[in-house]
Amino acid sequence: MPADEPGRRAVGPGPGCTTMQRDATPDDPSPTQLKAIEALAAGATYGAAAAAAGVDRATLYRWRRDDAAFIAGLNRALRDRADAMRAELRGLASEAVETIRELMRGGPEGVRLRAAQAALSVSGGLEVPSYGATEAEAIREEWERQAQDRYGLDELLSHLGRR
Repeated sequence: MPADEPGRRAVGPGPGCTTMQRDATPDDPSPTQLKAIEALAAGATYGAAAAAAGVDRATLYRWRRDDAAFIAGLNRALRDRADAMRAELRGLASEAVETIRELMRGGPEGVRLRAAQAALSVSGGLEVPSYGATEAEAIREEWERQAQDRYGLDELLSHLGRR
């Protein structure tokens, strides 16, 4: 990620450091990250998304693992894409239900059975899946809870003489 990217600056041990820290908006992905997020949300592979953003695939994996703003931005993009698809499908739902109803009433037995199975199969299909937290601060808080849990386990094991 370039150090001259607006709103970001290089930090770390010296020249060439790739660790970046935000200046003004810590909960917003950088413009470079937004390119990767857009590609991933559209279904691109990690390699293709990295290429679209102009970064190495390892950088993309690191963002996905360690960058709360990136994770939150990707979760929001995935949620928004799924919401848009569900809205489009809801627009077709009345027509689909009528088609299934017609097939269940008047088609051959095998067709009626398949139509009934399809109706039963999709009856829960509009449930909203969970993509995880969509706010960077919530992700950081979860990481902190996990770190505290690990610290408590380490302390317990050291008291038991296992570490």
